[in-house]
Amino acid sequence: MYIIGGFAGWPRDDERHNGERARNDVWVTTNGTAWERVMPPLGRNTMPFGARAWHGCTTWHSSYDRSLDVSLAADRSNSDATPATPKMYIMGGGYMGTKGNNVVRKLEGYVDAWWSYDGSVWNRIDYEEGYKDNLYSTNEWSVANTDGRSVHLGKWGHSLLSFHTSVDINMDGEITETNHVAVEVCSNHTGVFQNETYSCQQMSVREDNVPALFIIGGDTVDSGPLVQDVFRSAPGVLCEINGITCSGKGHCGPGMIGCICDSDLYIGEYCNQYNESYHSAAPSSLRFKSDHAFAWALLYCGLLVIHVFI
Repeated sequence: MYIIGGFAGWPRDDERHNGERARNDVWVTTNGTAWERVMPPLGRNTMPFGARAWHGCTTWHSSYDRSLDVSLAADRSNSDATPATPKMYIMGGGYMGTKGNNVVRKLEGYVDAWWSYDGSVWNRIDYEEGYKDNLYSTNEWSVANTDGRSVHLGKWGHSLLSFHTSVDINMDGEITETNHVAVEVCSNHTGVFQNETYSCQQMSVREDNVPALFIIGGDTVDSGPLVQDVFRSAPGVLCEINGITCSGKGHCGPGMIGCICDSDLYIGEYCNQYNESYHSAAPSSLRFKSDHAFAWALLYCGLLVIHVFI
């Protein structure tokens, strides 16, 4: 069991008192009595997400086994075929409070979404830029109507729930109930290694019981309204890191399939790992040309980096 963030402070008569404010610490327990603080990765002094309270938090697990992750790509990424454990998700929330002379009395809202396997290493799902009136996020649940226009506003006080929905995964125009359907997931080889063969995998999935995240209600900051809307997660929540789908090296499958890498050159849940055991299926002469072109691509990227830093 985990506690993530929240609004807290030491008692005023405690020597450790330094104000009451939103936090971004993470604590874990196996018995509800003995708690241990989860430390950030080596080299970091704090968690990557901003201190917050009144955020949504949940564990997203398989509909059939609470000990398993929902993403089939997570299972495929494990070389020893060990099923992946569920991820924890946090979304939205806000910051206010005091720390020394720094006082924030008006809630500052968040439009972000993060996940973690262990409470220590966190990955951001969405992309965000801008501030206040120019704020933008790839999270559609952050959009609210105020003063006759649509803007992105921090959301807090909402509920984040793990439930299930129905999805036409095999795209036959109907939802198959009670029974599994067969889906063939194939990599779509493009680019440098365009002479390769397709790599396909057969899967058996349910269409009437697909895991999904739901964001329900909440309030928005600044002049935004109290909302009573409901948002359901799309497949992209299993495929994006910082708003980029499958690290730019794959495409997102329907339902809970997750990332499908466009080349066997890349593997991992988000196509973010180089496949050390990869061998091109193309004839040697074509492979030589492909490798040659790939080397030029790397050199060209290197020149771009030099140009940027100069």
